Amino acid sequence: MASGAPCVRVLELFAGIGGMRLALSYAGVEVDAKAVEVNELALRVYQRNFGSSGVVARDLRSLSTSWFQQQRCQVWTMSPPCQPYTRQGRLRDAEDPRAQPLLHVIHVLEEVPTPPEAVVLENVQNFERSESCARLLAALRRRGYGWRSFLLSPRQFGFPNARSRFYLVAKRQAWPFDLVPRPPAEDAGVVCQPWPLLPCMAAARAGPQWLGGDAASTAATEEAEFTCTACSRTVPGAGGSGSGCTYATPEVAEFLDGEAGEAGTSELGEGSTAEDAEGLRRWLVPETVMCKESARCFDVVDRGCRHSLCFTKAYGRYVNGTGSVYRMARRLAEPSPEAGEYTMREFFGALRYFTPREVAQLMGFKLRGMGAPACASGCLPVCSSHGEAAGALASEAASASGGGPCRCSAFDLPSGTAAADSARELWALLGNSLNPQVVALVCRLCQLADVGLRVPGQAGALPGRADGDEAGAGPTAPS
Repeated sequence: MASGAPCVRVLELFAGIGGMRLALSYAGVEVDAKAVEVNELALRVYQRNFGSSGVVARDLRSLSTSWFQQQRCQVWTMSPPCQPYTRQGRLRDAEDPRAQPLLHVIHVLEEVPTPPEAVVLENVQNFERSESCARLLAALRRRGYGWRSFLLSPRQFGFPNARSRFYLVAKRQAWPFDLVPRPPAEDAGVVCQPWPLLPCMAAARAGPQWLGGDAASTAATEEAEFTCTACSRTVPGAGGSGSGCTYATPEVAEFLDGEAGEAGTSELGEGSTAEDAEGLRRWLVPETVMCKESARCFDVVDRGCRHSLCFTKAYGRYVNGTGSVYRMARRLAEPSPEAGEYTMREFFGALRYFTPREVAQLMGFKLRGMGAPACASGCLPVCSSHGEAAGALASEAASASGGGPCRCSAFDLPSGTAAADSARELWALLGNSLNPQVVALVCRLCQLADVGLRVPGQAGALPGRADGDEAGAGPTAPS
């Protein structure tokens, strides 16, 4: 970002590989970050991209309220462990030891003398129904915050990848939500009713008609189905993003990585070498896996598909529900006679895992070497229904942030091989991460960049309130 851009001091809790930091960058916010993370590999990826300055390799529970106060950060971001809120994690919620760091942060939020101006959270669907979420919202209410929440999938914004997630942006009362009203159910006293849709900026600025009636009761984002023309399967559709907004969804082929040995294509054509074939062969699903009956549960996608399953931390270790595999046009290996007959024999040699870089790209990370050095039309998906207006808004955002390139062309992952633990570790990191472009769209609509107009504790008038937020219980904490 250009040095003239407003700089926001951000505390990245559960920083991971830096997805939240990237999201704010994509949204046009220049970030001065303090990042807290304990996973060593995640820290290596983070430091590879953002440097070691400001990195805190400590357990959140060891950080006192006074430590948080000393950071004087305007925005806290967090994507806490999701396992307490999933069926696989037995839905233990606040009783799960993995929820304790988040509960500690909630306690600190209640006690810190100078709370942040805004809080951004991402987690799995179902978090909004949890006791942990109820405690967080109670703390936000007591400290004088208003908030908006969303339940969205990247497929709504043109990504061929399903990842339904809960997003929350909370801001202190001085910072209004001009473009996002409260859902009707929250007016009726429901603790948290997320919007299942998100309009583009052009549609939101045009007025409340993007609500389309009782949008809060709209069906879940992944319920609609369509028949894929590439694989002829019935797969989840994109759902709606609000006010008739539509986003073009590219084919999976556009996310393939040349470093996998394909030079950005799905097959080895004329001029390919043995080295190219070997580069792909590293990522083949092993025959020991293909022999298992569970291999029938693989979600297989072709180059022309515009869909893929959510990638989880177990990708590459388990089969069912951990992410899609890619079917190449021709085999790179033949079944071994020793393996005998098995159900998926005809697929062996043609199915491979998506590389960590490909998974990252499908999840909204713009990697080094995969795009222009700067984004002339902005770093976020553009609504095709409001293309011209949305493009103008993207240019406006770039101008407001100083006109310089964001970090979308600078992020990168370490190289890994399918035969090494490093690939599985990278898949696990990505499975625990988020789609930074979807987070950026949410933050932009919630006007998070406005927080950069003032440093906490700085004298002077704040922007007036505009919408009678739900945060009215309790006084605003001193700043």
